[in-house]
Amino acid sequence: MGGMRTCPSIALLCLLGLLVSGAEARTFTNTAGKKIEAELIGVEKEAAILKLGNGRTAKVPLNSLSEEDQTYAKSWHEENKNKLVESDVRLTIDKNSKRTNTKSSSGNKKDDRKKSSKSETSYTCTLENSSTKTIEGITASYTIYKRVSRRDKNGSNTSTKETTGTDSLDTLKPRLSVKFTTDGVTCEDSSQKSENGPSRSQRESILGFVVTLSVGGEEFLKQCHPENYLERQEEEAKRQEAREKSNR
Repeated sequence: MGGMRTCPSIALLCLLGLLVSGAEARTFTNTAGKKIEAELIGVEKEAAILKLGNGRTAKVPLNSLSEEDQTYAKSWHEENKNKLVESDVRLTIDKNSKRTNTKSSSGNKKDDRKKSSKSETSYTCTLENSSTKTIEGITASYTIYKRVSRRDKNGSNTSTKETTGTDSLDTLKPRLSVKFTTDGVTCEDSSQKSENGPSRSQRESILGFVVTLSVGGEEFLKQCHPENYLERQEEEAKRQEAREKSNR
């Protein structure tokens, strides 16, 4: 989730072209008639907190919005003020990678050489409570995506493997934070070269990480690393769908 910033009006946001799409999107209008689409995710200190199309959030003063939007924001706040919403927390994701093993050896034949290396990747998530609420019963569900590429005498192929896990977080009091670290995922690179036979290789790499936070089975935040990974997943799914249609 991007850092929060304060903007004096919607006009600046419009100039930046920060648009959002989805079922929760709404067209907001300021007192000068400028419009922008965004999702209202919070109301704090006479400001509306809007989620923009690039995933960032911005605070817009309520008195800079149209009367209709001010009424909507206040009504939304009354309905959601006791619920846990995305703007109540801030999640920071750090990637941890370390080399665990490297080997190089020769086989029985002079022309048969093998190389291999291993690394392990995990993610540390820091969840900060920026609200005045005490948050209990948080469950973190995550997926780590790994690409596996192989090449041998039969050709080459690439696949994606998923490692999933869950964590139950401690009670998170106002203005404090809690951390959790995922299980590690091992990536192995290996190659075998031989002048008298086929060469073989395998390459593994981490593609991305997605974590979903929920309370009582209700999701309130989904975030990824790198920040654009979910967008890349969606784009790849569309490309795959287009390829399948063209092959029919």
